[in-house]
This record gives sequence, C-alpha cells and structure tokens, in this order.
Amino acid sequence: MNISLKELNVIIGTILGDGTFTRSRSVRKTACLRFSHSMKQYDYCQDKANRLNRFANRGVITPTYFYKHKNKHYQTARFVTKYTTEFFDLYDLFYKNGKKIIPKSIADFLNAEALAYWYMDDGSITRVTDKRNGQIHYIRSCV
Repeated sequence: MNISLKELNVIIGTILGDGTFTRSRSVRKTACLRFSHSMKQYDYCQDKANRLNRFANRGVITPTYFYKHKNKHYQTARFVTKYTTEFFDLYDLFYKNGKKIIPKSIADFLNAEALAYWYMDDGSITRVTDKRNGQIHYIRSCV
C-alpha cells in the first residue's frame, strides 16, 4: 500500500497540527494515525477521513466525554487509521524517543496543500486594526 501525494498532504498537515502517530505494541514496525476535532469541525474531520478512507477500519466516530473539573459533557469527531508499515516509516520520521518532532527534512514534504491542512488543523490568523493609528496587525490564535 503506497501513499499518494494527496494522502501524504493530509497526513503531513495533520501530524504537524494536532494529529498523532501511535506505534503498534503487537505488530512490529506498524503505526496508525489518529486525529480528532470539535463538533464544529465535524465536516472537516469527515473530509480528511474520506481522503484517507482506504486506511480506515471505520469512519469518523463521535464519542462524548465528561470533564469532571468543568462538570460538562463534550463531544468530539475522531478518526483512527489502520496500523500500516507506511505509517511506521512516517512515525519514525516524526518521533524521536517517543516524542513528536519536526524533522530536518520537513521542507521535502511541504507544499501548498500540506500547509493548508496544517493551518486548518492548528489555528487561524485574525486581522486586528489598531484604531489609534490605523495599523493592521495579524494575530495567530488557536482554534
């Protein structure tokens, strides 16, 4: 199973954002990709899952969690791929000693589409105009 460029763009943008690779404990040299989003981003999560559907055992699930400290239930949109050797190769690239890193070779994987997925996963830019002097500032904030 080879990863297409379109699939790789989704994977790279997601792993640079909030996605994670998980190594298999039982099958040597395999890993899976996991990502989740708020229910406000359900359609976006579903779109990414559709683009990676050949790696899936099932589609997007929407579990509900109870956060005791806020005394509130939250629902998320979550997707998990199958364990594959291709994802293990990427795990090996993006994880050192079990910690996620940005590899030195990251430029080899970045293009406009991968950057767009990273941006959509990890935050947004807000335009703020300073009313005193008319200057425009851009502030990066997390979604």
